[in-house]
Amino acid sequence: MQTVKVQRSGISADQAAEVLRRGLGGEYQVQADGDTQLRVSKGLARATVSLRAGPDGTVFDVSGEAGVSVMPLAGFITKMMNERGLARRTATVIGQAEAFHGDN
Repeated sequence: MQTVKVQRSGISADQAAEVLRRGLGGEYQVQADGDTQLRVSKGLARATVSLRAGPDGTVFDVSGEAGVSVMPLAGFITKMMNERGLARRTATVIGQAEAFHGDN
């Protein structure tokens, strides 16, 4: 799991989803899942993003999801691939997003 802290506080899941859609591009699907969770996908790659209030900002926890498989090893491998690929890219976009810097 990757953790990214941004300066802006009070970010909703819908606001975060919109910023991620713009930052990741049209090939990615980003959906708010409740008030504090996002689901990000591109093809078979999947990641979840959890938002929580932190001191002086918002904390995003980003993790890759395991693929659906009847073989535990295959699920583990897909989770590792998603951690290194989609989750890392998502965390980078969050950290670099101008919309998340400062209280706007």
